[in-house]
Amino acid sequence: MVETVGVVGLGLIGGSMAKAIHQYTDCTLLGYDLDGAVLSRALDEGLLSAALTPDRLAECDLVIIALYPEATVDYVTRNRDRFRKGGLVMDCGGVKGVVCGPLEAVVQDAGFRFVGGHPMAGIERSGYANAFPELFQGASLILTPYPGTPRSCLEEIWQFARRLGFGHLQPSTPEQHDHIIAYTSQLAHVVSCAYVGSPSAPNFQGGLRLHHPPGGPGKPAEHAQTGSGDQGSYRQGLLERRREMNNSYITDYYNSYNEDERTKSRHGSVEFLTNMKYIRSYVPQGAKVLDVGAGTGVYSIALAMDGYDVHALELVEHNIEVFRSNLPEGA
Repeated sequence: MVETVGVVGLGLIGGSMAKAIHQYTDCTLLGYDLDGAVLSRALDEGLLSAALTPDRLAECDLVIIALYPEATVDYVTRNRDRFRKGGLVMDCGGVKGVVCGPLEAVVQDAGFRFVGGHPMAGIERSGYANAFPELFQGASLILTPYPGTPRSCLEEIWQFARRLGFGHLQPSTPEQHDHIIAYTSQLAHVVSCAYVGSPSAPNFQGGLRLHHPPGGPGKPAEHAQTGSGDQGSYRQGLLERRREMNNSYITDYYNSYNEDERTKSRHGSVEFLTNMKYIRSYVPQGAKVLDVGAGTGVYSIALAMDGYDVHALELVEHNIEVFRSNLPEGA
């Protein structure tokens, strides 16, 4: 049973973990953050029973590490012999291969169990000041245990996580986790940030800009933006997952698939008409529209002709060639 918990890293995730533990359990809570001001604040607020120094790691039934991947590997490696024998150590990083891989040899025969973890929760802001105990209500917790990890370890972590509000447990492997998260989270984030953060986005390779604002150049239009978030954490996760985001899968598929014909088929026409109906209903005319994965331009061209200021992003050269051939004269 988990009675004493240590939390390393009191940012948004670690801080929210600590606040949830403080609010929803009666566990003794120790914590540490490299930022002395953050640690002092957590102590002054009564969140922590004491600071988590290396010599107190042996007191913890569970240590939760909420650091960047490289820092997590370094922390566990440096403190290998200080963790409690029979205790549990779980990280909270959004990338698992670069953590679980290097640590497998480190933790072998160390006397404690390391389990990779990823709480599927977050907001657009970062830091201890924005941490709150309800962050994990109903959230999923992905665990990536090593082969041979006793089921009882996962059950103990899950029983504890449920007390913090988690609603779903998803076991996985580091490889499966990183592959899925790369496409469902990080790829979307990097495209959004690249578009919003760069005024020259239409000049990127694979990008086409179709400008048909109904009021002429300079007419105000609505646009989307992403939140600030912890960009350092996203950046490191993206770099670690760069191979998973290699677009060869997409390129190979679409080079041998006639996307243009699909969108003109009977089923494709139903899809197109339905989507266009809702776009026209909810997106103000003249607004900026980012068509990510624009394919052969069916939606981009139609929206541009409707008066939207369309920016199209497409990775596959074959699709881009068809897109260009579909452009009306003067577009």
